[in-house]
Amino acid sequence: MSAITTIGSDPAQVEYRLTGGHGCGGPSAAEGQFSYHADGGERPLRWIGSGLAAHGLVDGATFTDEDLDKARALMRGASPATGEQLVEPKVGIYADAKVSVAPLLAAGAAAVSAGAQIEQEQDRKLWARLTTAPSMQRRSATIRADEAGRVAAAFGLDADAVWGDGVFANAYANLTETVQREADGQVRDVVQPRRQVIGNAGYDATFTLPKSTSVLMAFADGEQAARVEDTLYEQVSRSMRWYEQTTAYAMRGKHGGVDKAGEPRRATVVKGDGFAGWVMVHRAARPTDGRMIGDPHWHAHVSIANMTKADGKYGTVAAGGRDLIRHLPAADALYQALVRREMATRFGVQYARSERTRQWEIVGIPDATIRLFSKRSDEVGVMLRSMGMDEQTVSAAAHRFAAQRSAAAKTDQAYATDATLQEAWQSEAQAAGHDTLQITHDAFSGEVSAEQQLRGSELLAYVIEQVTREDYGVTSHQRRFSRAELIAKVADALPGGVSSAQELEQMVTRVQQDPRLVAMPHPVEGHGSGEKVVRHGAHMANAETFTTGDVIAAERAVLAAAKDGSVVSRAVVERDTLQMAIGTVEALQDYALSTEQRDALEYITTSPRRVCAVQGAPGTGKTTLLRAMRVAMEAQGLTVRGAATAAVAAQNLRIESGIESSTVASLVFAATETGVNRLSGVDVLVIDEANLTEDRSRARIYQMAKEAGTRIVEVGDSHQLRGVGVGSMFAAVHAESGGPQLVDNRRQRREVERSAVAAWREGRHADAMASWAGQGRVVTHEEAIESRGAMLAQWNRQRAGAPSAYSELRGVLMIASTNVQIDALNRGAQAVRYAAGELGEGREYTTYGGTDPIMLHVGDQVAMRMNDWLERLSTGDPVLNGYRGVIDDLGEDGSVRVSWQQPADDGGMQTAHAVLAREYVEKDGLQLGYALTAHRAEGLTIKETWTAPDGEQRGGAVLVAAAGGDAATLHVATSRHRENVWIYSSRAEVEDLTRDHERGVPLTDEERIDRVIDAIADRAEASLERNNDVPVLQTTGEYAPSQYERAEMQPESGWQDLLDEIAPGLSGEAEWPKLQDTLTQLDAREIDVPGAVRAAADIKQLPEGRAAAVLRQRLIRQYPEAGVQRSQSAGGKTRRPKSERVSSRGPERSRGLQR
Repeated sequence: MSAITTIGSDPAQVEYRLTGGHGCGGPSAAEGQFSYHADGGERPLRWIGSGLAAHGLVDGATFTDEDLDKARALMRGASPATGEQLVEPKVGIYADAKVSVAPLLAAGAAAVSAGAQIEQEQDRKLWARLTTAPSMQRRSATIRADEAGRVAAAFGLDADAVWGDGVFANAYANLTETVQREADGQVRDVVQPRRQVIGNAGYDATFTLPKSTSVLMAFADGEQAARVEDTLYEQVSRSMRWYEQTTAYAMRGKHGGVDKAGEPRRATVVKGDGFAGWVMVHRAARPTDGRMIGDPHWHAHVSIANMTKADGKYGTVAAGGRDLIRHLPAADALYQALVRREMATRFGVQYARSERTRQWEIVGIPDATIRLFSKRSDEVGVMLRSMGMDEQTVSAAAHRFAAQRSAAAKTDQAYATDATLQEAWQSEAQAAGHDTLQITHDAFSGEVSAEQQLRGSELLAYVIEQVTREDYGVTSHQRRFSRAELIAKVADALPGGVSSAQELEQMVTRVQQDPRLVAMPHPVEGHGSGEKVVRHGAHMANAETFTTGDVIAAERAVLAAAKDGSVVSRAVVERDTLQMAIGTVEALQDYALSTEQRDALEYITTSPRRVCAVQGAPGTGKTTLLRAMRVAMEAQGLTVRGAATAAVAAQNLRIESGIESSTVASLVFAATETGVNRLSGVDVLVIDEANLTEDRSRARIYQMAKEAGTRIVEVGDSHQLRGVGVGSMFAAVHAESGGPQLVDNRRQRREVERSAVAAWREGRHADAMASWAGQGRVVTHEEAIESRGAMLAQWNRQRAGAPSAYSELRGVLMIASTNVQIDALNRGAQAVRYAAGELGEGREYTTYGGTDPIMLHVGDQVAMRMNDWLERLSTGDPVLNGYRGVIDDLGEDGSVRVSWQQPADDGGMQTAHAVLAREYVEKDGLQLGYALTAHRAEGLTIKETWTAPDGEQRGGAVLVAAAGGDAATLHVATSRHRENVWIYSSRAEVEDLTRDHERGVPLTDEERIDRVIDAIADRAEASLERNNDVPVLQTTGEYAPSQYERAEMQPESGWQDLLDEIAPGLSGEAEWPKLQDTLTQLDAREIDVPGAVRAAADIKQLPEGRAAAVLRQRLIRQYPEAGVQRSQSAGGKTRRPKSERVSSRGPERSRGLQR
């Protein structure tokens, strides 16, 4: 997998890339150090890039000792020959020349309350920025000492009284430095501003290949391996030529904002002379589990200086590096396609798509051999030590759970010859039963597949089919894509690779002309479906944006149904029947429905609309609502069925609401594959967790419902996780159907917890984190391994005294954002229990989709990941993806007997049992279940509590590994608990090395916590607006969100002039309706809208294309006390008063919907 890393201003980052590590496993956010040295001493560094010629350097030449200083100069933006500064570095204030904002805000507020006023306009503006800018409200916010001193003086405040003795004076002194300079033959002391270099020095791009190529080089004889390596390096150079031709440009002038004439400012793109950098090749991966030799893993790192010569002048490269990042996947895919073609031409090596990984692997190299050399590091020992366990216990537990170690002799690969490494790798393979000679022979004489023989129109048709596939195509995980993404997808789709970048570009041009691909009117580009929206202008390369015809068709079908307000269904409940049903439900559950639940129930049971939708925050009683709906519907004689994306969610819907349910996929499969519409005879279909339902499936369900005359009721939460695949328009469905919202959270027992969850949901992420930190539940460390160790220690404390294994499953859960975190936590928890003697017999399983084996023990908590309705791989009770249970026994045939509990019809719990065949486990059907991803945890409530041996209450607890989580992921993770949530992160996981260099190491635990909170909040904020949240039809102009409501909420005309002044073209942006919503809410609360807008705009220049979104976010952060919340629907509408909403549905039903 390709990767690109920013090389920051810290010289140590450059040194690392010149002296061995080159970023491979070393200077990463996950480790935050430069300790990785085990695969240094690789191939000599080589220069690369067309831009080298201007500096008298030769592309492809091997480094000499003198070249190291030249490389350092390039990374400083200087001439390697003369030292002349070619690109002026960006500079900033040192951290020690700043003071904390919080004491100044408190002192200033007290002065204002006492009647103090600031006289100077400049100082008033500065104070306004401090009191309104969201970034200044954070606990870690700092301000340069001279500005802080101005504000303090304006209020007549004593600096020592505000910040403490000497703090301000020291910071103020650090703003300047004294240097000696010679003038007129004399050396004088000169005081000058003290500044540090900040920003990007360059970029580290990684080019890699599927594992089989490295395995072939490990097994081949020395001469063959050398020829293969030369071929691989040549393709790196060829790919880099395309990369620089595409992205090595500079920009002249300012981009964004307006000029003095009020016209938008546009920078000019000037083609550069290419990159200037160097290449380091690595032969092996980082060693794991104490080995001194890592697995074979040939890959190349390319360091690129952040400058190029354009039109005779040097400037930074590729729009601040953004185009480098956007195009690396395409450059890497081109590299792999070139390798496939050259390896076949020169050596007769053929490739086939791996069913397990979907990568192009060499024909003749068994998957088992590939997996043998795909090990991961085992962290168990380090985590147990961080928990304070003695070495004897650590040694026993860590050894038990480490991957199987090779008996091959260990040596230090940093200095090993190729022959030594090959001997070690071949010995390891042979010891594991792999015939290296036969594998090598088979690999060099692979059979050409039918796909590789395709040419001309047949090849074009094959590529288009692959590119447009729903499961793996270019819109398999996103609505829209750029030409840069299309280049990567086409390169990967070519079985025989390509002979040149030109051949690939020509194929891409032919593919994009196919009618199944639809060009979009505006260049909208995002870094994957899970990232923030990033809109690029015409200056970006390959920024043309496309979608596929089936996405447009699905959106049209969904929106047409959601907007259809005509009476299309008679599956409604009479008022008397509804009141009787409410009384029955309340009597059975022994508590009353809330007012908002009653309103929502009235809406979904009496509305004749074809599609209805209810939006509900976590813990607001959506399940209770559906139970009451089912009782009312059935009392009216109507048939109700349910569906959900996940099988376990469908099962829970059946158990907890009494609605017979199945998966969305099974309904679609029956209709498309067997022609059976399972909605026939169904009056109402409930789609639960509808925010997870992807839109292609949603459109098919809607069509089935239309044919069967079935009403659809969707229930979900657009603030939680989005649908997989092309994404989910649940928010738009809710908006267009005028559905109600549930906001009264009943899940968390304590008000402080409910308030924190609500703050996160409203976008006040730092406030939520600060609330949890105030309770001592944000736990930070410097390194990831320490953080995970602390998390495991708290997990172990919380589980103490659990009445049973099932109670523990319902009462304590760890949640993380990534599978890497989940794997580490699960193995750590298993090791803790093993060390405590809690686990019984164990067995190791080799899984089909994994790399390392999985160790399972009697007593382990496990999560089932595969449905087995038909008992093909299990016997006993039905096994569903998402169940969590306990291993009761391990059979001699490799089977695993598991049990789990689920709610019974009488309100209690019933235990279910199943025996899982070995094949079920080997197909990745089972994993350890101590920790889950947020995707698997959505829908869970961790609520069971008990009294521990120490007399303290335990349970109802969730522990969250926050690093890597976006706003939706962490909203799910931090809202599953009944009692308490703990949030864990190391600083190294969330702060990059550049920030570490610029701000230094935190001096106190409090400072580290504040910085971690800021980093987590920043990432959450950046993820709020995402490409897949915006329908394609909205981009094309065919769909305008909630037009009938937008007309009622037009801001005052006077505001429009102000907004046009601040950001011309604002009203044409996609987020304009949401900004209108926010301005209207502010005005309704008698807030000075023009003043608020100006203050928010003055914080920092609004970005072109996203001005409306950013301005709205700033306003919300400034005025949380006014109740301004993020709109709950696509298009940002606020629900009108209920009486108005009723009239829009038609007079024939208004009486039954009025309160």
